[in-house]
Amino acid sequence: MIGSAIFVGMFVGALVLSPVSDIYGRRPVHIIGVVVSLIGSIWIYFFPNWTSVLTSLFFKGVGMYTRLSISYLYTLEMFDEERCKPVATIIMSINNSLSSLMALYFIFGGRDATFFLLSSIFILGYSLIFIPLLPESPKFLFSLKKYNATRSTLIRIAEINGVKYEKLPFQEELELHGLAGFKAEEHLQVIEEKDGESKSFLELFTNFKLFTNMC
Repeated sequence: MIGSAIFVGMFVGALVLSPVSDIYGRRPVHIIGVVVSLIGSIWIYFFPNWTSVLTSLFFKGVGMYTRLSISYLYTLEMFDEERCKPVATIIMSINNSLSSLMALYFIFGGRDATFFLLSSIFILGYSLIFIPLLPESPKFLFSLKKYNATRSTLIRIAEINGVKYEKLPFQEELELHGLAGFKAEEHLQVIEEKDGESKSFLELFTNFKLFTNMC
């Protein structure tokens, strides 16, 4: 029954958090997963009774699903296609190695889980410090055609990494506004003012700023 509590938590996490992440973004769901896991670890450490163990393991299950699914996807979406595979390999290798070490500890006579609980509390608590620095997934924003938000996120990521990001419209954005074939640099301001609204080419062409830029 104790082991089942984790799987119930993972099931609930998959049922609820997956659609939430597709609507509201990867970042908030990742934060929820970290907080829920932290609550589960603290709860089981300070209240080691039967009911508390079941409840905390349920929370840990929700957090585990978030880590293995949403947070994993969130991390990969921060990288380009070329780097996704090696990053995925590194993440899964670390995760499987840690799980194997824990399993070996308990197989060969370990009974005290205090060290793992305290380590979990420390790591999760420490990670909360960096929550304000986490941007939303630019690929998620791009998939929703929130191009201005995507640009802002990429600029923020570039600043954190100490590199320069050239602020230009996306090809899909130009096509959305009927501007394919024109110089991207000249129309960024107009596109940002439209904020991703779908306009016909005629509507855009009659815009005075756009008209003067084209001329």
